[in-house]
Amino acid sequence: MSHCVTPFEFEGRLSRVTVTMHDDQKLDGDAVGNAQMARQ
Repeated sequence: MSHCVTPFEFEGRLSRVTVTMHDDQKLDGDAVGNAQMARQ
């Protein structure tokens, strides 16, 4: 993630983030499994 200059620092709370991927991108199966296990 790159650093950028913003007019203010975000101090809120995100309850949901949606990421849209292109059809030609592949998911890392191990990372998906680790993320699912972390949610439990």
